[in-house]
Amino acid sequence: MFADAGDVSQSKQFRFDHPQTTLGLGFRYHTIIGPIRFDAGWRVPGAQVIGKDERDPERAGKPSDASLLFFGFPGALHLTIGESF
Repeated sequence: MFADAGDVSQSKQFRFDHPQTTLGLGFRYHTIIGPIRFDAGWRVPGAQVIGKDERDPERAGKPSDASLLFFGFPGALHLTIGESF
């Protein structure tokens, strides 16, 4: 299980009021070539912006275009082979 918070934007200033909080689960299966890792993170509604959400009202709170590939899942799915570092 994991919790993650962070923000990426094109702005040149830090936005500490946009934590973009995600909760999730990860699974590992160890092989001779390294672990196969699968992580699923769920974007927590209401925990994306602290205070007034000034993002585009058409996009705020809606799944991203990438998440629509996973049937509207409000988060991210990640599959990798090997260590995380």
